[in-house]
This record gives sequence, C-alpha cells and structure tokens, in this order.
Amino acid sequence: MIRTSNNEIESFLRQFHIDKGDMVMIHADLRMFGLLENNGNDFLKILKASVGDSGTLITPSFTFSFPSEFDLRNTRSTTGAIGNLFRRDLSVYRVPDGMTSYYILGEKAEELISNWSNSSYGIGSIPDQFVKLGGKVLQLGTEILSLVHLLEEYVIVPYRENKRFEGTIRDGEKIFNS
Repeated sequence: MIRTSNNEIESFLRQFHIDKGDMVMIHADLRMFGLLENNGNDFLKILKASVGDSGTLITPSFTFSFPSEFDLRNTRSTTGAIGNLFRRDLSVYRVPDGMTSYYILGEKAEELISNWSNSSYGIGSIPDQFVKLGGKVLQLGTEILSLVHLLEEYVIVPYRENKRFEGTIRDGEKIFNS
C-alpha cells in the first residue's frame, strides 16, 4: 500500500503553486495518497497553512438532502473524506443549500456566503464567485469537477434546466424553508 507523509503533501502543494492568499476549491479522493500520515487528520491543517490566514479553501459538501431536512452543522457530506475533515473544523462555514452545499474556510468565507444567490451553479453561486475572484482548482484523484456545471450554465446548454428543490434547513435553533 502507498504511504504518504505530511512532508510529501506539503511538497505536492508547493509543486502546484498553492500559495498564501490563494482561494482554492478542492475536489479530492484522498485514496490516491494511500495511507496518509496521522490517518489524514493533518491534511486540512496542511492545506490551511499553504493558503495562510489570507487564503480561502472551498470543498463540495453535497448532500442532495431535499426534501428531507438539511442541518448545516450535522448533515454529513456525501462527497467523501475531505468534506468530513472540513466539517470537523470549528471555523468552517457552510453554504445553506440542501442539495449542493460547500464548506468554506478562510478569509472570504463570510463574503462568499453573504453574496450567494441561492443558485447551485448560476450567476452569484459559489462556483461563479470563485471563478470571478480568480480561484484555483485542486483536483486530486477524481474526475468529478463541479465547475463543469457552472460552464454549462454560462453557455446555456440545451440539456440543463433550472429546477427548484424545496426543503427545510436547520442552522442550530433556526429553522427555515427553502
């Protein structure tokens, strides 16, 4: 089995020019690294150190919850281990979208969420804001990239349609309907 040390992860990120102040969207299947040092618990810490206090990290935390209740704090992401690493971070923000939510850490987290248009991929969506702010994509071990859907929105492909999903969103004691 492959084993990957924290030093190797840090070197890997430097090779891809993940730098202080960057906004990075991570799509990852951490299995590509095999057995990560400390069971992968340091992976997010290494990412945060790479972008520093002035950077921002984003990863999908899709749940496709609706019409069931979507709990911002407790509904687990279905997009893999990296989302669950984000979820455990006490400083994480989560986009209140019961279908295609994102976890966001760092300087621009509040701004991105306050400017969010309630769209998964349209104008003002998290992916749209990310692109307009010059974000970098870190795609590791997966062919899945949610930005493809943003491009489909931009060029108005004939096979996509806007669809409204309704459900209940819980944020601590606050409950609201979408």
